[in-house]
Amino acid sequence: MRRMLILSPPEDRSGRALTLGAAIAERFGADVDVLRVLEEDHNSAALEAKTHDGASLRDLLLDAETRSLEAELAPLRATSRTVDLEVEWGVPWEAVTSRVAERGIDLVIKPAGGLSRSGSVFFGATALHLFRRCPCPVWVVGESAQLPERILAAVDPTDEPHRRRLAERVLHWADEIADWTCSSVDVASAWSTPDLHRAAAQLDGGERDRLRNQALERATADFDALLRARREPVDRDRLHLVEGRPSEVLPTIAEQSAADLIVMGTLSRPDRAGDLLGATAETIVRQVRCSVLTVPPTATLER
Repeated sequence: MRRMLILSPPEDRSGRALTLGAAIAERFGADVDVLRVLEEDHNSAALEAKTHDGASLRDLLLDAETRSLEAELAPLRATSRTVDLEVEWGVPWEAVTSRVAERGIDLVIKPAGGLSRSGSVFFGATALHLFRRCPCPVWVVGESAQLPERILAAVDPTDEPHRRRLAERVLHWADEIADWTCSSVDVASAWSTPDLHRAAAQLDGGERDRLRNQALERATADFDALLRARREPVDRDRLHLVEGRPSEVLPTIAEQSAADLIVMGTLSRPDRAGDLLGATAETIVRQVRCSVLTVPPTATLER
């Protein structure tokens, strides 16, 4: 981890992203970019109004937020090699992805937007855009800014090469984070039989059972093959190979295992890494209370 970016919006009054970022920076000795992006609203024209000394309201707000953020950075400056601070007007996810590409960022950290009415973490549009488009891992801080104690690695270990490599990277990131936080790792994967709804009338109970058993055997073989490549064996009580749709069973596993960080992969097309989170993963992040770390297919983590 050489360089990380912390997105610190004005509404993160408790400084969750900065708190977590300071702990990670201390562990890796990483350089840090701290970014605050001020978004314009329907009253943006009023920002051009001039004060008595000729400065615009836009400039005054920018200066005030810069001084406010600078005051929050003392713990971070004590832990990392260099801290670069920037406050600007714009669209947060666009500003972040631009800097990731320009500066070789290894990890982005941002706070979630709070809790939804259902009690789950509200990740918001900026987080979802970053999950879909950011070419490096994105760690969105949920309710707690503390380092994780229980990590859930959500994997799809099918033998299709692209998905298998992504599952390996997810597991690698989960293991590396667990090493330097002294946390535990649960590994979860969901499996199901093919959609037999249209053919149900032509299948008897025995045939349906046979197809289900075949699907379970394939899922078990793929899951075991992924785990054999892991540095250390996983306790059987920390492995979860569960029948059902991932979007339905994985949030339940996260709650039952008391996970405070879920690590999962993003999808991509070969020409645009990380451009799509995926409907299943997006449904999952809308249902959980804990932090989420998304890993694109090309992400590596160096000590």
